[in-house]
Amino acid sequence: MRLAAVLACALAWPALAAAADRQVVLPDPHVPLSPEPPLSGSTGQARVPQPARTREVIRVGVDTAGHPVRVAVLQRIELRGVGDYEFAVPAPVLDVYAPAGARAQPGLLDRAIVWQGFSPGRRDLVAVATLDPRAAAALPLAVDVDTRTSGDGFRVVLTLRNRTETGVPSFTGRGDAAGLAAVLDGIRRTVARGQVVTPPLITADVRPATIPVEVPLAFRGELTLSPSARGVRVVGGRLEHGRIVFAGTAGGAEPSQQLVVVTGTGDPGPRVRVVATPVRGVPAPPGGGSWRDAVARGRAGGRDLLTASVGAMLGLARANQYETFLATPGTPEQASATYVYTTAKIAAAAPAQAPKPSGGGGIPGVVALAAALLALAAATVVWAYL
Repeated sequence: MRLAAVLACALAWPALAAAADRQVVLPDPHVPLSPEPPLSGSTGQARVPQPARTREVIRVGVDTAGHPVRVAVLQRIELRGVGDYEFAVPAPVLDVYAPAGARAQPGLLDRAIVWQGFSPGRRDLVAVATLDPRAAAALPLAVDVDTRTSGDGFRVVLTLRNRTETGVPSFTGRGDAAGLAAVLDGIRRTVARGQVVTPPLITADVRPATIPVEVPLAFRGELTLSPSARGVRVVGGRLEHGRIVFAGTAGGAEPSQQLVVVTGTGDPGPRVRVVATPVRGVPAPPGGGSWRDAVARGRAGGRDLLTASVGAMLGLARANQYETFLATPGTPEQASATYVYTTAKIAAAAPAQAPKPSGGGGIPGVVALAAALLALAAATVVWAYL
């Protein structure tokens, strides 16, 4: 509650100040619009020589209905400076390790991934972290698989829903068209180059308003059916070699909810795989070209341009959050995240067995227990790379 109040005041203050002197700063794209992501946890003193790019793959295991049951993250942090490093990546971590061949090993301490060592000028820090499944509450995409059967027929409805929308206290009104056009064109160039966007000062008449903000999600995926499925018909995708493939964007100019409907006969046994990425961008002017051209052609005025400018900066702030599911020592512009949802392979419980008579069976029992523990460890490793 305290964070929400501080955030509301920070975002609303420029609008209140502008009522008197007509000078206002556009929203800062580095101010998070909600408490998570990135995931919260313990932090401490940080010492990083020169952070570079960070890449994350968030692997989400879902059940047959699409509900998350497992969450793991492969995070690669690039360091490009010389010197000691010591920092923590906060998250609800249950376990963490480095892949085979990694030169640096992460630690686990107080709900955080801990890194400590020396960078000779180039060091890649790679961690595979298993998270508390409750971290799924911060995921940007909801996947729902509704399977219904009637007689020999079936109907499978796959729903993909963008979950990033939030209401933000900000401002609206009318600004100087020529000045805002130059600002928007500059922001577009900066984003295209992958550079840091700083909030500019503009001239405008504004009033407080709550702005809905979301980040579009580009997705692609496939729905695999059981070999016994027959007479398959698809809406919202296409059938290729026994599997349904689909792609699109959820949110932005497109609907925030996407559907794939599959009907047929037999046992469907659907399994899903969806790969989604946030889309970081700035709205294009009507008719294409630059915003300055749009103003010159009379296609954009001061009200439209202020709406687009505020929306662009808040949209970048939302995208920056979902490009950093786990915190990173670098800037959000240096980070990228890919979310992979896959139907999880959930092992069935072993059938209960009657106890054997005691005497002379101690060693076989120990061997069986060791084998079970090894199998569990192997299953954990396999999951981390799904």
